[in-house]
Amino acid sequence: MQVSDSRYTNSFDFLRILGAVGIAYLHSYDLLQREKINLSVIILGMFFTVSGYLIAKSADRSTSIANYLWKRVLRIQPLLVVVCLMTVFILGPVFTKLSISDYFRSSATWQYFRTVFPVFGIQYSLPGVFKSNIAESGVNGSLWTLVLEERAYLIMVPFLFLKKARKNLFAAFVVLLNIIYLLYYYHIGGLGSHFFDAYRMQYYVLFFNSALFYFFKFPFSKINSFATIVIVAVVYFFVQKSIFATLYLLPFLTLLIGNKKTLFSQVAKKGDITYGLYVLAFPVQQSLIALFNNDLQPQVLLFLTLLICTPLAYLSWHFIEQPFLSLRNKVS
Repeated sequence: MQVSDSRYTNSFDFLRILGAVGIAYLHSYDLLQREKINLSVIILGMFFTVSGYLIAKSADRSTSIANYLWKRVLRIQPLLVVVCLMTVFILGPVFTKLSISDYFRSSATWQYFRTVFPVFGIQYSLPGVFKSNIAESGVNGSLWTLVLEERAYLIMVPFLFLKKARKNLFAAFVVLLNIIYLLYYYHIGGLGSHFFDAYRMQYYVLFFNSALFYFFKFPFSKINSFATIVIVAVVYFFVQKSIFATLYLLPFLTLLIGNKKTLFSQVAKKGDITYGLYVLAFPVQQSLIALFNNDLQPQVLLFLTLLICTPLAYLSWHFIEQPFLSLRNKVS
């Protein structure tokens, strides 16, 4: 697959890899029930910001709705299918407390394959697997974000039917989404607590706010000086607990950095390992915790996870992800 040189004039790959490592860091502490510096909103917020911006770019450049959806499937499903197969047929039998026959007779084992299409929801556990792990028995808890991602991809589809009116109607949708979320957040207008999951909803808002920046071609390249980034970062640091910092300052800062060429702009030149790290880290961490009977330090768990997953992620990129992505123009 040919990669445009323009990819190496920005820092989005670096931010994505940083986010994947950040998630592994968070889980290294959470899965051992240890105290940590809680950066979850920042790390996940950065992920959804970059995703929203780049998916809007992909949608804008897609030749048709079929082409847009085809590219999304090629990016997510091939590796996810492989991971699910390995999870069910290798990891499950190794770590289940059931007999192998009982494990494969359980309907829950086969229902795990619904995880191949996160847009419809996923299954987190397998019968008898990781039941003695200290924090949880989920096999791949990271995948909840793919549910949101794929649903956000589909929400974008109706706007692809539009041409001239796309920007304005999309802007109206995003403004309405922000208003609804803020009304809920501040308990205005009687929106009930079951209206939506507020924690997850904020990431939809981040995704679409960032997409709006792309569709309106906000001139980040003209204002992303080092001084501007530092000023926005300092302001964010002092007001980071505010919902306005999360929804607006964080994505603005992320996109400033993402659109800037830095020393790390070519970090993915040998291979884009972000997605591989993201989907492999959690099951590897759970396996290590089980093998060490919960007796691990979070720092050691993180080190071992990256040591194992980094080469696997490179292999995934070169032998699974990149070959499938080369087919992106087969559907026009």
